[in-house]
Amino acid sequence: MTNDREAVSDLITRLYRLLDEQRFDELSSVYAEDAELVLPRGRGELHGLDAVTTKARERAEKYPRQQHVNTDLVVEVDGDVARARGNHLAFHVEPSGTRADAGVVHHFEAARTPAGWRLTRVTGDLIWST
Repeated sequence: MTNDREAVSDLITRLYRLLDEQRFDELSSVYAEDAELVLPRGRGELHGLDAVTTKARERAEKYPRQQHVNTDLVVEVDGDVARARGNHLAFHVEPSGTRADAGVVHHFEAARTPAGWRLTRVTGDLIWST
């Protein structure tokens, strides 16, 4: 049986795989229905799985090639709630080849649900961008 820390770590890894592979219809396997996503640099907040999925699709239209690399992930579990922090490198490529890259510190909150662990809140502190 997978322990909870590993399960939450895998959840976050799966999120970025789904984004990289543009498998947006599967985001419900990582996000809770009422998930919140706070965008860096005060660009707003998204509330609910539908809003998060719509934003992911919009980003893929602008940047059809993406690669997300998450490192130094630390997961803390307290019963049915978990918090995690990870350093994140995001590489986004426009159709023209122009790149928009960023380094972000992400903070995740997750909850155990009947379907398994799901992300309930994600925030990010932008460290640098090109």
